[in-house]
Amino acid sequence: MIKISSRKVFILYAAICVLLIFYLLSFNVLSGNKEHKKHYQDIQLLHEADISTIDQIIIQNNSTAILLERQNNMWLACVDFDFENRIPADTTQLQKLFVNLCSKHKMAKAGNKSEVQAFGLSQDEVTVISLYKDGQEYEHLFFGSSDFSQTGRYFTTNELNSVFLFDSSFDNYLSVNTQVWLDPYIISSQLKDSVFNMGDIQNLITESAQKLLELRHGGFATQAEIQAVEENTTKQVNQLHLQMGDKSTIQLMIYNSILTDNEYIVKTTFISDRTGQSFSYYSKISLWTYNKISEITL
Repeated sequence: MIKISSRKVFILYAAICVLLIFYLLSFNVLSGNKEHKKHYQDIQLLHEADISTIDQIIIQNNSTAILLERQNNMWLACVDFDFENRIPADTTQLQKLFVNLCSKHKMAKAGNKSEVQAFGLSQDEVTVISLYKDGQEYEHLFFGSSDFSQTGRYFTTNELNSVFLFDSSFDNYLSVNTQVWLDPYIISSQLKDSVFNMGDIQNLITESAQKLLELRHGGFATQAEIQAVEENTTKQVNQLHLQMGDKSTIQLMIYNSILTDNEYIVKTTFISDRTGQSFSYYSKISLWTYNKISEITL
């Protein structure tokens, strides 16, 4: 059996450690040089002064389009350009989007536009945010896949000649899930407080009124569901008339869903005596929410 002296073992161990250190140092230097070669530049996608002129936003992927439109001081949302079925939009989410659009972001060139497949920017994969200003096309922002580190996303516009690696700050605004963009409440807080400025509910005690205002809907009723309840009003199971502080009225008309068990269709109507305006929209609610409405208004 060959014996290796402890001195030789020590020398061998030391040599391995030195080689390992050199390897790690060279790796860091190369990585640092590679990172240093990236040329970062700042970009601001929207100027603060232009926010008030943006009147339409479309978030669209290969399967769905969410359209957000400002009309008579209301932000309304619809799916796949169904203008006959719109619900008040979530203005808090919209405000966050505008803040992000007006913020400065850093981006670095990642490749050429001819390489769209490599960056998730092909027609089947891309998500597009389109901005319209005073009714005219203003900007189209194309977002592709995330990079390997999941900290950035590939991005371009019609004006840019290349694909850039952008930060991931827009990830929360690329969803075409309607619940992300809709005012979540059966009684729209946007319409009640910002558009019509109706004040408080007068014909319910404060605690009950607050509970009613906090109830959420489950999204759009379909055109088939709306048509079914309009053609068969015998399905109406409840009706509320809420007298508001400015003498205006909010009506809730609740129907059994003809198409889905344990679901209800709510028609919410705002009637503003002060402005002479009114607006109605349909939403869906669950059996649990319907029972809560009945409990609150007993």
